Formats: sequence, C-alpha cells, structure tokens
Amino acid sequence: MRGSIVHVVSSTRLERGGPSLSVTQLIENLESLGQSCILVSPDHVCGSDEFAQVRSRTCKSIDELRTLVPSPSIVGLHIHGIWDLELHRATAYARKHKLPYAISPHGMLEPWALRQKAWKKRLALSLYQYSDLKRATLIHGTADSETEQVNKLGLSNPKVTIPNGVTI
Repeated sequence: MRGSIVHVVSSTRLERGGPSLSVTQLIENLESLGQSCILVSPDHVCGSDEFAQVRSRTCKSIDELRTLVPSPSIVGLHIHGIWDLELHRATAYARKHKLPYAISPHGMLEPWALRQKAWKKRLALSLYQYSDLKRATLIHGTADSETEQVNKLGLSNPKVTIPNGVTI
C-alpha cells in the first residue's frame, strides 16, 4: 500500500490504559508487513520503554503532522479513542484533506465510561463527537458490546467488529 496510515491516540503511556498498548502493537504489526505508519500522540516520548519497538515516525500533534508530512502521502487516519480534542482535530484534518478516517472508541462509549465526567461527555457529544462519529468512513469496535453501543447512537455509517490483536 502506498502512503502512510496516521494513527492518532491520546497517550502511549501504559498507565493511561489499553489503547496505549494495542495501538503500539498494531503499528508494529503493520510495519512488519511493510505498511508505513505515523503516530500522533501528545504525550509520546521518543525512546520510551512502552514504545521501543515501533519504527514509525511520530508527531506530538496534528499541527506538527501538517508541517512534517504532505497530506498527499497519507492514505487515511485511524483515530483511537474519543472525547480528546486532539482526536477531534485529527478528524477535522481528515475531512479538510478529504482523507478517509476510522474511529475505534476503545470502550469509551460503554455505559460505565459514559458515567465518568458525564456532563463533559454530553457536552462533547453535542458539540463535536457525534458529528465526528457520524462522518467517519468506518467505526471499529473491538467487541460486539462496543459495536452495540455505537449502534445505540443511531449512526448509519459502516461498522466492523474486530478484536484487538495484542500479544498476551
């Protein structure tokens, strides 16, 4: 495949939860198959132990990505998670450059997660998050329950359920 896939995640620090590990392992596996990847993560530290194996280029923000990589060399974005403004900025970047993007909520729409800081999430959902999800080329659930939560939002865009391929 020509071009790079941009993976955007809020954090690559293991203490921040599952996407930190699953995204880094996904990038490692894609790169081992010859797919060029770029990581955008605001708190990524080059050479950090939890990301030592990944050879991809890294950026701290979508703004930095804009200065380092011309958009024609990007084939699409994979947004890992929701709610974070940097993730929202990534969807806006994709739409501006007419790039397809997939969103993997990584459990952030599960009822227990929605109860955490509920008023902020209701506000974000009405201001930008619902629109970002609705305009995604694909929504990726890692479990049937996650895809069911996405369906409850009434979104009609394509959805797929594929478990994270992580090493246990």
